[in-house]
Amino acid sequence: MIIDTYYEQDMEIVFSYMPVWEMFASMHVLSRPEHHQERSNWVANVEQRHGELVRELRGFHYAADGWNLVIDSDIWEGMRQMEIPEAIHRLSQMNIAQWNQMIHYYRGAMTVRERDYIMGVIKRYYVELYEREEMILRPFLIKIIREETKKCKSKGFYPWCAGLHPRLLVNEEELLYMKNRDYSYKKKDIRKAYATVSTYLSPHLWMYARDGELEFVKTVDVEKKGDTVPQDLLLVLKALADENRIRIVRELLKGVSTTKEMAEKIQISEAAVSKHLKILLESGVAEKHRSGRYIQYKLRQSTIDFIPYQLYEWVLR
Repeated sequence: MIIDTYYEQDMEIVFSYMPVWEMFASMHVLSRPEHHQERSNWVANVEQRHGELVRELRGFHYAADGWNLVIDSDIWEGMRQMEIPEAIHRLSQMNIAQWNQMIHYYRGAMTVRERDYIMGVIKRYYVELYEREEMILRPFLIKIIREETKKCKSKGFYPWCAGLHPRLLVNEEELLYMKNRDYSYKKKDIRKAYATVSTYLSPHLWMYARDGELEFVKTVDVEKKGDTVPQDLLLVLKALADENRIRIVRELLKGVSTTKEMAEKIQISEAAVSKHLKILLESGVAEKHRSGRYIQYKLRQSTIDFIPYQLYEWVLR
């Protein structure tokens, strides 16, 4: 689903919401959760509700290239903008020769039986688990992609790329990916760039390159490492369960502010504002930075935006 397309010099830049990419990334996280501590709470929840399905995912981790078999293959270019049901139908219609062509980059030939089993796991995963997951993630991620598009247009594409990951280095002439080995791409050779965001990528650096086209994925943090999601959710809800803190949030939504400015607007003492802000900071609802002699506060919009998803994930299911 293309969100925005624009040109910067001679390069086309396409920001997209990629539900198929996000689904397979979530399968990758479930199949090797020890590599994705940032999603440990989500993994524990899914294990509890879908234990048998998770065991099947893990059993085929290597056969399915960590469930990257589609998004890291040559056919991905034709599936990038698909919705998940369309992609599943496409995979179902591919014969075993086409499957083996798809997976040639990481393994030898796959049997028909193996292909059918992997296809069955993909279908079950979508129907039993990810279809509902995607319905909640979609508006959240699309909003983030729109915000990242604005940032990219404002900063410039390559300065935006430089902030994606510590192991992606951008200099005047090239991009350098530091993975199992170093991969470099000359800027002059890149004619098209696809960009999206993901809640399942961290801590990985994603790299997909084909014929002058690169794909960039930015991590969206939705969990605090080492904390359980219910505690995170409780902190946020407790932080918002106060009339004056709700008023402070409303003021922060309008823009950055100081304690003095907020005290004047909501008609309470500056000391009381500071007390409330401490709670909002601890919950992740607000953040602060120094500007000259003053401390300024702003709303952490992603925390607010993600509340419906957390409620759905932990309370309504």
